[in-house]
Amino acid sequence: MENNNEQQKQISNIIAMFMVAVALFFDALVGLFWLFHLVPIFFIGNIFASISTTLVNVFAGMVMTLWFVLLGVKLMNKKRVATMASGWVIGTIPLLNIIPAWTLATILTIATTRSKVLNVASGGNLKK
Repeated sequence: MENNNEQQKQISNIIAMFMVAVALFFDALVGLFWLFHLVPIFFIGNIFASISTTLVNVFAGMVMTLWFVLLGVKLMNKKRVATMASGWVIGTIPLLNIIPAWTLATILTIATTRSKVLNVASGGNLKK
C-alpha cells in the first residue's frame, strides 16, 4: 500500500539538464518546421508546417510525460497537470507554437517536483 505522505525522488541535476536539453531540441524542431509557413507556394508550406509541428508536439508530449512518469513524478497534481497541458495546448496553436512551451513546461515541472521534495524533507514547514 502506498502512503499519501510518500517521499518522491528528486530529479538529479544531470537528468534535469538532459530533460531540458531534449525539450529544447523539440522546441527547436518545432521552430524549424514553423519556418515552412513562409513558403508561399499553394499553401504547401502552411500545410506541411501545421502537420509537422503537430506531430512533433504530440511526440514531445508523449516523451516528456513518459520520462516524468518513469522518474516517479506524479503528474496528477493541479500545478503539474496545468503545466504539462499548457505545453500541449501551446504546441498545437499555429502561431503560438513558436514559444518554447516544452522547455518551459519541463523546467516548471522539475521546479514543482523539487519544491515538493524540499517541503517533505523539512517536515512540511515550508511556506507555499
